Amino acid sequence: MNETDALPKRKHPRLDYYDYSSAGLYFITICAHNKKCLFSRPTVMDIICTFKSISARECKKPCPTYKVFQQSFYEHIIRNKEEYMETMKYIHDNPAHWVYDPLYQKNE
Repeated sequence: MNETDALPKRKHPRLDYYDYSSAGLYFITICAHNKKCLFSRPTVMDIICTFKSISARECKKPCPTYKVFQQSFYEHIIRNKEEYMETMKYIHDNPAHWVYDPLYQKNE
């Protein structure tokens, strides 16, 4: 028996019937091998910078000079249920406001 035969068979983590591009809340946990403490506690800035870097690299493949993100980011700590509800309303309503933004350009 080779080494890979001894490993447990894992289920694919994604549901076959679920549309992951649909609106929803997602919680992702990533663990180091044997749950070892290999990484320092990541900061919000580390996570956002990594996300932006990887995303921009992918988006720029067809057009390397294309600017993907504006510089920096907005950060706010949600401290209570009222702030949470306000933030969720903003996230929900904001796309509808985009057409009124001075930077909006209709895709032809």
